[in-house]
Amino acid sequence: MEPRNQIALISWLTRNGGKCHPSVDPFRQLPGGERGIFATAGLPEGTHLLSVPTALCLHVSQRAADTAQLTAASSKPLSKAAVWLSERVGEL
Repeated sequence: MEPRNQIALISWLTRNGGKCHPSVDPFRQLPGGERGIFATAGLPEGTHLLSVPTALCLHVSQRAADTAQLTAASSKPLSKAAVWLSERVGEL
């Protein structure tokens, strides 16, 4: 993911009540295309690393139309998918 899109996603997350510790890299791609969240510095045990409010989570119970729209949005650059999601936060 491009750095500007990473910044946009973390900004969206924090504006909507989420948290990402500055010593965490939530965008690292592993071999095979899998993603992981990694500490970039030594952190004390119990440090709050990442939180995503329930309102920002996708749920199976959402309407099929929402799922189809998200699938279409996710085929575009992540920043467009993030915009689509942020527009719907109030609808959930």
